[in-house]
Amino acid sequence: MHVLMLCALEVWALPDGGGAPSLYKTLRAYGERGHRVTFVAPTIGANRLLPSGRLRGAQPWAPPELPGLHYERFHLPSLQESRLPLPGAIAKADQKLRFSVLFPRLAARRAELVLRREPVDLLYGYEV
Repeated sequence: MHVLMLCALEVWALPDGGGAPSLYKTLRAYGERGHRVTFVAPTIGANRLLPSGRLRGAQPWAPPELPGLHYERFHLPSLQESRLPLPGAIAKADQKLRFSVLFPRLAARRAELVLRREPVDLLYGYEV
């Protein structure tokens, strides 16, 4: 079975493998049972712990390699990437808008590319 999973989260969002293991275990279980998963997600997920609380300067992490898993990651633009200083309230609003407005559109575009390229048996929205 080929699963196309859209997700706003990173598989591991905390340094040193920290974070909730449910997403990782779900992906691993699919692969261990012989299924293929194409995982569509932003390069920096909604669950990324940013010590400063701000996206500016954050770098994407390499996602974990798992059997049967292929990543389709994309950049999710942010006002915080500009050189302008943003007050805390605007930075928070930017984060909410990125994932409520931009993420669905950009993830759908990436999913559409996957669907044009290969057949998919199951579309799975996980924390979208």
